[in-house]
Formats: sequence, structure tokens, C-alpha cells
Amino acid sequence: MVKNTLLVFFFLFISVNIVFPQNSPDIGYDAQVDVTSLFFVNTLSGSFDVNFYDIDAENYLGVRLGLDYFNKGTPGGPEEGSPFTDIDLLGKLSISGKYAEVNLCPGFTIHSSTSKLNNNDNGLYLKAAGEIKLKLYKDYAGLILKVGLSKEAYGGLGIYFGFNSRDFGK
Repeated sequence: MVKNTLLVFFFLFISVNIVFPQNSPDIGYDAQVDVTSLFFVNTLSGSFDVNFYDIDAENYLGVRLGLDYFNKGTPGGPEEGSPFTDIDLLGKLSISGKYAEVNLCPGFTIHSSTSKLNNNDNGLYLKAAGEIKLKLYKDYAGLILKVGLSKEAYGGLGIYFGFNSRDFGK
């Protein structure tokens, strides 16, 4: 069974490389930390991405490992169960330009709440996340518009700091 699975993955890998040849065989990586806020939702996030397939020089596919910590509230105080933590394993499609980047990230998250009232909501969930980054200085700093949809939805506008291995050669 394992042997057959490995053969299938090997042939899929070869097929994809023949149909969509890569410009660069190098695996790229990037990391970022961001802080966002919108109305009564505040988010602190960190992520590490591995970009393993270059579609062309500006667009690529990869995997994102992330951690999102967010507080949700109302005008009367914090929302029940807040704050929340999501530990993410997401796929990543990046469309990048000189001044902006769009990331679409579907995958899975381990969602948890520190509230004893919402412990039944802790668990593994599907997640869809996206972000639009306005680069103020390469991939090192800029503005970010971010949204995440899972057990709890969140989003906001804020700032990010990070690096990208593509910037090291420039």
C-alpha cells in the first residue's frame, strides 16, 4: 500500500513538472508577523511559508504554517470565549507584484479558546484565509488587509513585518 502511494506521488510530481515547468527549482521561504484590527476584533499573527512550486517569476504555490491569536468583542465587552487561538496548516497560492501581493490559503486549523465556557468548540476545523499586502519596503514591511473564516471569523487592517528569500538575491 505504501509502495503504491509513493509511486502515485512520484508520477504526479513528474506529470506536474512536465505540464507546468518551473522557472526555478529552488524552494523559497518567507515569514511574517502582523497585527490587524477592525472594529472590535484584534489579531496578532505569525506565519512561516514554504514556496515549493513557482508558476512564474511572481506567482507560486506553497504551504503555510501559522499561528493566529485574536480577541473578539462587542461594545459591551469581550465576546464569549474570547480570546481564541488558531494553529494553521494551509495551502498557499500567492500572486505577487512589485508593490502588492495577494495570498489565498485554504486548509486546516486547530482552534482553541481559553474560556472554560467554550471548551467544546476546541478542535480541528477547515479554514479559508486570505490577505492583500501593500508592500512599503519590498517584503520587509507594509500594510495588510487580512481575513480568516473558520470556527470563528476574523479580519482587519494592519501592518506586517517579514522577509522573503526572493529578496535576498535582489
